[in-house]
Amino acid sequence: MAPEFRRLINENGDVSTKRLAEVMGTTLTGMLLVAYVDNKLHWHEHQTLIEFVRAIGDHVSAQQVLQYLDSSAHLLEDIPQSQWAGLFEVGRRLPSEAKVTVLAMCTKLAFADGHLSPEESNLIHQIAEWINIDPYGRKLWKEGVRGALEAAQLRGFEYTGIENLENEDT
Repeated sequence: MAPEFRRLINENGDVSTKRLAEVMGTTLTGMLLVAYVDNKLHWHEHQTLIEFVRAIGDHVSAQQVLQYLDSSAHLLEDIPQSQWAGLFEVGRRLPSEAKVTVLAMCTKLAFADGHLSPEESNLIHQIAEWINIDPYGRKLWKEGVRGALEAAQLRGFEYTGIENLENEDT
């Protein structure tokens, strides 16, 4: 199981498959919207989506992932942006730590090409509103992103647009 979702396992080692499906569905919806915010799916975003889908289902083939992403993208094209909030109805009921995971994965996808654009940042902040993340959850999300970016930069990766993370004009 992907490390991002290990916190959904309780102290007995049990996983609520319903809760896991809700978190993964909300996360993938957010990631797809962020990936297509500029109406293009860039190679790095594509790879990040494939990595995510493969991590949540080890038994899924690359071909199945590509078919799923393609069909999901076409479905999203048919939903007007004014109705995107409704895609996150389930996300509103998630626990705070799951909401942090949703936003972290959306941000990971946004930075996949090395740059967080203002459009990507605005959409991620909008997703935060749509899932009703509390101020503490928002703080944890941003601290986690900053920590991951700092660690990656120490390994030689470069990122731009980090200042857009603070933009909350949504």
